[in-house]
Amino acid sequence: MNLLTPILLAMSLSGSLGAGEVRRLLDEQLPRTMGQDSIRWTLTSPWSALKLPAGANGVRLVKPEAGIRPGVISCIVQVVQDDQVLRSASVAVRGDRVGRGVRVRRAVRSGEIVSASDLEESWGVLPQGERPVMTASDLEGQRLRRSLSEGGWVTPAAVEQAPVVKVGAPLEIMAASAALRVRFQGVAQQEGLIGDVIRVRGPRPNNLLRARITGPGMALLVP
Repeated sequence: MNLLTPILLAMSLSGSLGAGEVRRLLDEQLPRTMGQDSIRWTLTSPWSALKLPAGANGVRLVKPEAGIRPGVISCIVQVVQDDQVLRSASVAVRGDRVGRGVRVRRAVRSGEIVSASDLEESWGVLPQGERPVMTASDLEGQRLRRSLSEGGWVTPAAVEQAPVVKVGAPLEIMAASAALRVRFQGVAQQEGLIGDVIRVRGPRPNNLLRARITGPGMALLVP
C-alpha cells in the first residue's frame, strides 16, 4: 500500500478524491522519464470525484500489467483502509514523450537526398513508435525512404544511405587476374553502395556483366 499523506489530507478536507489529487498521484507513481526523454502524463477525460469512505487511510495507483509506455493507458485508483479496498475507479491516462529530435523544414518526397538546410533540431512532443533521430548531422546526405510533410519527424526507418552509384551512371570497371589487369568503361544498370554487386553494361552491345562497386564511379568485375 502507498500511504500518501498529502493526498489523504486534501481528501479529508474536501471529503473526496478530486482531479487535482489524482494528477498528484500520477505524478508521484508514474515514471517521469524514458531514456533521455521526459514523459508528461495527463488525464484523457474528466475525473468524477471519488467519495472518501469512513476509515480510509491510504490511496494507491494500480498500473497496467502490460507496463508503462507512451500513449493511452488505463490505471485504477484505489482508496484503501490498510490493505482493504474501500472504493476504486478507473482512470485513462495519456503519456506524451517530450524531447529533442530532428524535423524536416519542408515537405520532402521519397527518394530525395536531404541536406543540412532541409533539417532542424526541435524540442517537443515526440511521435509514438520509433524515436526520431536526435542529431541533424547524422542525417545529412541520407535518402528518404518515404515522403514527409513539412515539420515531420525523421526516424531511422525513414532514411537510408544514399547510393554511391545510380542507374545509368558511367563506371570504370577493372577486370583483374593473377597476370593481367584491364580497365574498361561500362554503365550501371542498378544502383548500389560500396561493396554491392550490381549489373553493368559493358562496351559491347547487349554485354551484361556483374561488378562490385569499389567507390564512386568505380567497380571490379566479378565472375
